[in-house]
Amino acid sequence: MKSLLAKCFAGTALLAAYVGFVDATYLTVSQYLNGTPPCSFALGCETVLTSVYAQVLGIPVSLIGAVYYVALVLLVLAHLDRGSRRVLAFAGALSVSGLFASLWFIYLQAFVLTSYCAYCLVSAASTALTCAFIGLAWHMQRDLEARFTSLNLRAALAQPQK
Repeated sequence: MKSLLAKCFAGTALLAAYVGFVDATYLTVSQYLNGTPPCSFALGCETVLTSVYAQVLGIPVSLIGAVYYVALVLLVLAHLDRGSRRVLAFAGALSVSGLFASLWFIYLQAFVLTSYCAYCLVSAASTALTCAFIGLAWHMQRDLEARFTSLNLRAALAQPQK
């Protein structure tokens, strides 16, 4: 049961990372084609997306985000395929770094730019969900491995010595 739950958590992290990828890719394509995408339910998208904080070394932050989400999707898929806790731990570390970046960008929107970008907030939510569900999957898998090791040790000790 726990194995299935760990896979569900990883699958949910995969879905959240995919949503983030779609969001970041839409922003990137819109910025390259049209300038700024339309933003109807949050005022300030244009302010945020045209600010000095929207690029790092001339590269749109949304493009960096799209690459980040592709990396997360590939890592979670690799984990689901192989069941490797090491791959999941790397995905977790990457998602935590993304979470810190998202918190930084939310701070900039709230206190420096005093404007919010709905697309950026969707990306931050995707990162937070991805990070949380990768953490839950990692925790569940760690518990499973500990119990499996414990059971193997008990079975080995229960066998009569020759």
